[in-house]
Amino acid sequence: MSSRRETTTSTLRRLGAVAETVVSDLAAGRAALPRLAMGSDDEGVVHVGIDREGDVVRLDLDAHWRDALPPERLGAAVTDALARAAEIRTGDWASALPRPDAASPVRPTPPAAGPLVVPADGDTSRPVAVAPGPAGCVVRIAPGWAADADGDAVRDAVLAAVRTAAGGPGPVAAAGLGDVVGLQGRGHDTLAAAAAALPPFMRHSVLAAVERVHDVTTTALALPVSSQAVAGPALRDHASALRRCLHLVDRPAGLPEAAAAWAEAGVALTQGLARARSRPPVLGRLGRRLLRAAG
Repeated sequence: MSSRRETTTSTLRRLGAVAETVVSDLAAGRAALPRLAMGSDDEGVVHVGIDREGDVVRLDLDAHWRDALPPERLGAAVTDALARAAEIRTGDWASALPRPDAASPVRPTPPAAGPLVVPADGDTSRPVAVAPGPAGCVVRIAPGWAADADGDAVRDAVLAAVRTAAGGPGPVAAAGLGDVVGLQGRGHDTLAAAAAALPPFMRHSVLAAVERVHDVTTTALALPVSSQAVAGPALRDHASALRRCLHLVDRPAGLPEAAAAWAEAGVALTQGLARARSRPPVLGRLGRRLLRAAG
């Protein structure tokens, strides 16, 4: 029994080393990013900046934006500028990752702005609202408010609405193996879909990183541990990490942060299961001794 436990523990440590390599690659890609990725709308009057951490930290409106853009189009313009900034940042990050081929970089084609959704003009309590959308979010702005409000007030309100919230889902109280395997599958499919949307020359390196970590974690979850109870903390922490990963990938330009969280979760899982494997419960040892004595 002892030698088998040691073999499993060493396997988990080897898997953790693979995931740590992916963590290093992803971190190096983010370190190579420009300080700010700026995106603009088609009219060139709305400009959004996303920093290295994936946070929306800047939004500029040209002083005479109303001359080029009717108020009912402002929400779509902000959505468009945000999507372009997110795409530039994600493209810069994906381009910096190690890849086996030397394909010439090609800038991605910015996506078209999503359909404009205008809130009721009389709702002045929430003149700016943000909802999930294909590019991370869709910005909705009450046109009557945008037409009359001071330019700085419009800018500040829109920036406050689109600024990425620092929070996320809370930790999971408890998780069984089935729960974790289900979350693992969701995380893999969500990240793979996000990576598949990248241009071809970027796609392979990101997908390869996602798949390497997925192979590590699925293999680790299939290995025997001393008991479900002892492995419980590792499973609970991994479920919390996977929920955070799913939260991050839904943010504008969230793929780099989600991929990093994905890889770090794989490292933590293998380490946690290795600790659980090396510490069988006392009752389990006593039970085996009683069985041997009875035999």
